[in-house]
Amino acid sequence: MSITNFVPTVWSARLQEHLDKGLVIAARANRSYEVDARSGTAKINQVGDIPVTSHSKGSTVTYAEPYSTQKTLTLNQRSIAGFLVDDLDAVQANINLVENYSQRMGYSLRDDIDRYTASLYSSAGAGDVAIDITAVATTEVRNAFAEMGELLDANNVPMEGRWVVVSPKVRASMFKDTGITQATDQGDQALAAGSIGRFMGFDLFMSNNILGTGVTVTLSAAASQGDTALTVASLPGDVPAGTILTFGPGQYARVTAAASATDTSLTVATLTVDIADASTATYVQVRKCMFGTSAAITMAMNLQPDVEALRDKDTTDDYVRAEQNYGALVIEPYALGTLSATEAS
Repeated sequence: MSITNFVPTVWSARLQEHLDKGLVIAARANRSYEVDARSGTAKINQVGDIPVTSHSKGSTVTYAEPYSTQKTLTLNQRSIAGFLVDDLDAVQANINLVENYSQRMGYSLRDDIDRYTASLYSSAGAGDVAIDITAVATTEVRNAFAEMGELLDANNVPMEGRWVVVSPKVRASMFKDTGITQATDQGDQALAAGSIGRFMGFDLFMSNNILGTGVTVTLSAAASQGDTALTVASLPGDVPAGTILTFGPGQYARVTAAASATDTSLTVATLTVDIADASTATYVQVRKCMFGTSAAITMAMNLQPDVEALRDKDTTDDYVRAEQNYGALVIEPYALGTLSATEAS
């Protein structure tokens, strides 16, 4: 077997297609400084308001000195997705396998970018709206959207291009309200990745990568493919069955039996990946959904994920990997807000 016949353009094109289609949170960012950031950083100059003063004919004009600030977009996120195959030629000859492998790699790389972008919620400056999904009233979600719009209005954020990214549970609460579902009915219209319609001036999107706070789960021993239990540090709170713990992009564990505070073991569905010792995940109880406009966050990629193959000199194995390098930054904090959704107590 050999990697001589490896066709990287086929793999890269399919991988990029899955990556582009899957981005939800990062897709809400602008890419205005991507060319400038090719060197690894981009200096972003921002100017303040220009005052208007009254003026009498013939009098001296007073000129204001504009206030300016500078922010730096750094492409400091670098990640790799890779896997081992025993017969690369056989895989490449099967178009379905190429598609499946490309899809899984694209999903993992996409989640890496989206989860990083989601972590920028802590830089939101427009304000926060709180909602309790566990005991939501019929009109509570609608009221939250009204408050979100009010926060952006108060910060002089344009109406055009407003969006909100919600979690699956928030989406479910919204769709139980006919006042919302009737307003977001899209029929057979093709929607962008994660899109669920439009409501009260916001384009609606849903993502599983919304972060938040809750019960932190820390492995106290490495876990391997095929394991059905995780050894963890004493749990600080309960973790219900059905919880999907994300230890990193492409590293998931589905809890199959409820665990209580102080437990040191979690029963999970058969693992399909290895998870390193000391890895952490969160059973999220309060999701930090995000809303704003594309002016809020800027993102840039210096290295698009190109696929390459390597040969193990000691075995008959081939390795396939893809690397990406990117960065994201909140440049207009008052154009970004959070919707804190309590999903569990």
